[in-house]
Amino acid sequence: IGNHRGLSVHAAAPLKGLISFQKERVVLLKTLTTVASVALPIEERWSIKRCRYAPDGSSVGRVCIATGTHGDEMMGQLIIYLVQQRIGEHPDALRGTVDFYPMLNPLGLDIGERLVPSGTRLDMNRAFPGSPNGTPLEYMCHQVIQDMRGADFVLDLHASARNKSELYEVRVSAKEADRLLPRVRALCPQLIWVYPDKGSFSASLTGALAAEGVDAVILEADERRRLPQEIAFSVVDGIFCKLKEMGIWTGDAIDALYAEFGCFCNAQKSFTFAGETGMEKMASLMSGLRTHPLQSVAGLPVEGFTDYEQDGTGLPKANVLE
Repeated sequence: IGNHRGLSVHAAAPLKGLISFQKERVVLLKTLTTVASVALPIEERWSIKRCRYAPDGSSVGRVCIATGTHGDEMMGQLIIYLVQQRIGEHPDALRGTVDFYPMLNPLGLDIGERLVPSGTRLDMNRAFPGSPNGTPLEYMCHQVIQDMRGADFVLDLHASARNKSELYEVRVSAKEADRLLPRVRALCPQLIWVYPDKGSFSASLTGALAAEGVDAVILEADERRRLPQEIAFSVVDGIFCKLKEMGIWTGDAIDALYAEFGCFCNAQKSFTFAGETGMEKMASLMSGLRTHPLQSVAGLPVEGFTDYEQDGTGLPKANVLE
């Protein structure tokens, strides 16, 4: 592109292509591409990269998953890692293209800073759609939007404010709600939030993509600076449900498992038996369950019974019945 206000700016260019083989044929192509890069002082660069997972051959669609516009929101990196891991375990199940943008604001992520570190400390998610001839931040935002154009769906991953733990939620602009609500249900969120269109929406990643005719929504969970894996797995399961609905993924997705096997709730209840009489009561209960095992629970037959005080369980002996 040439010289950009004294900075060396490079257009998108592929860095490296990686190929995975299975049964002596290519089934998954992984490509790392630099979407945009600008020079910084002291021989450093600000670069935004895209990692593309695609089948070898035709692709039935394209989904973009982006995160890291705020450098203190680390949940997105964990989610992207888990999605990539699952695709890598079952590469032949991928039928479409999934583009990952794990660090839109790598400078902020390096130091755990929400905003883009600079003299003015700018919020990247208030700088879209950017400009090809603007400041370095505006240029980077512009290149991201250009790279995502034409996608069938874009997921923008975020975490909530500090000390404010959110449910796994999908946020949809009121302006786009009629069109997007049917599309986001497959993500299986705990909450769908239709939020009013504020002036800042058009300057966000999802707002700028909406102006380009690209369907984009925000996925938000838990709080910044935390990496709770339980809720991360919920988001990952939701993403694969959506990929399956779009035909991009043919492997297992949690909704398909629910449809085949039904839903269940796994919970544990604890009871306290105090003192010597409590110990005697617990021993009596365990002895009774061993002598007369339960035949049914809530009207359903008990199909198996394991006594961990016996040999052959594969675990150390314990006074536990399952």
